[in-house]
Amino acid sequence: MKAMYLHLCRTHHLFYDGREQLGRFLRGIGLSVEGALQFFQQQFTAKLSVEKFNREYAYNIRYLYGLEGRRVPLGSLPCSVLMKTRPTGQQCHGCPFVYMQDGALEAFLRSLRLGDEAVGNIVAFAKEHRVEVAVRAASEA
Repeated sequence: MKAMYLHLCRTHHLFYDGREQLGRFLRGIGLSVEGALQFFQQQFTAKLSVEKFNREYAYNIRYLYGLEGRRVPLGSLPCSVLMKTRPTGQQCHGCPFVYMQDGALEAFLRSLRLGDEAVGNIVAFAKEHRVEVAVRAASEA
């Protein structure tokens, strides 16, 4: 989530899959629909108008909370789904321990101010496709 959040802060945009993944996560940790709308609006309106945000993006957030469409609140995506997701181009959703190349993953981990040993271990675990171990090591570092 951190990589996606940093991407959002830098570009003020997420593609659909990224908005869905982050929106579901925010709902899963207890953020209200009003809080989620405010969060996404604050980020997106750095590049577009509030009217365009409301017209093109707010519905999707309300949908995730069960206020639109089928009216079924959607929970967070499980790790098994995130690990199968392969972002393309400038997309940044999915599990960074799976989709990031070694150099990009290392740079991302260093941006989180992790020590050299921790970064080396995490990158090695990810390279060996031991994603769960890499995630655990990152959360403990």
